[in-house]
Amino acid sequence: MEQSRRIKFREDERSLLLRLLLQVASAREPEVAAVLSGRRSLVSLAAEQRIPALQASGVWFQLLTIADELLAMRARRELEQGAGADEVPGSFASVVAQMAANGRSAGKSRPRSMSYVSGRP
Repeated sequence: MEQSRRIKFREDERSLLLRLLLQVASAREPEVAAVLSGRRSLVSLAAEQRIPALQASGVWFQLLTIADELLAMRARRELEQGAGADEVPGSFASVVAQMAANGRSAGKSRPRSMSYVSGRP
């Protein structure tokens, strides 16, 4: 197994996560690792191995979601660093910049229901 393989500096996050998940699955349940890697089908497993294989697949989907969130955050940070915080869609800085571009100030745009809120400690 590739236990000592070092992580490449810019290795694709999904590839890295799959490699590490397969490494753990291979050490614990080689048959489950074979399903995760696509070398075996779920129906070819014994009945008692199917639930662990499904659970491992669930872990893989959770890891994919985390990787997608990481990539989205990186994209927002790159946009913020390159173009400025005002250019990140939906950010507070973007909304304030749009208001300023339309000639409105944040103080004048405060909803009446917020008039009781104080910004003091």
